[in-house]
Amino acid sequence: MGMVRSKWLGALAIPLMALASCGGSADTTGSKPVPVPIERYDAEFGSALCEAYASCCAQAGLAQNRAQCVEVFAPKISGRDQLDPARYDPALARTCIDRIADFASSCLLEDLAPPAVKDLCAPLFKSATEMSGLTFGAIGEACSGTCTAERLCSPRPQDATTSICSLQEGRRCAADGTCQAAKAAGEACDSLFDCASGRPCSHGICIEPHSTGPCRDHSQCTSTSDCKAGQCVPRRLDTPDFCAGEF
Repeated sequence: MGMVRSKWLGALAIPLMALASCGGSADTTGSKPVPVPIERYDAEFGSALCEAYASCCAQAGLAQNRAQCVEVFAPKISGRDQLDPARYDPALARTCIDRIADFASSCLLEDLAPPAVKDLCAPLFKSATEMSGLTFGAIGEACSGTCTAERLCSPRPQDATTSICSLQEGRRCAADGTCQAAKAAGEACDSLFDCASGRPCSHGICIEPHSTGPCRDHSQCTSTSDCKAGQCVPRRLDTPDFCAGEF
């Protein structure tokens, strides 16, 4: 599969389930979409996504390393390991794949997982709670730590009477040792384990990151943008590195 640069895939670990839940191909017969069986999901996702990116590269006058895209990039973000066989819907999978292909044509990394697509495709995948295998606590329960959406956890001494708090579910393990509501944008914070999922702790304040606009450092930009010369700049997919397969 070759080396994969965290520059791209790290940004796409935005609940992977959410991103991968929608891929992009227009495998249709006439005007009627063809459902995607679960065993074909990964192949259809990769084919559609990389076809969309081929157009981005071509528009920039660059050649795409199609093999690297299909064999390395697409499998890393397809979410195939998170598909839920019990809830999988072949027709919905086709819709998701087609939608992600449409969004990918913008050639912006952030458009791989827009909120509307995440919500549409989420039923195909196991939840973050199901994937983690952990039992998360409710508000007021004694806690032994906090886990972010990416399952990075901040542990406390644990015994049979404590639970883990999940930022994905809007809860943090507070100083008093109980699960409390995660902090919203604008509230004071001590670490990334205080703020609601997707809101980093920047200079002691939970913030709402943005893809464009002023920034002091990268923490003030979304995971799909970089802070350059004081401005959040969305990452593009029609670059020499990306098209060459150096993800």
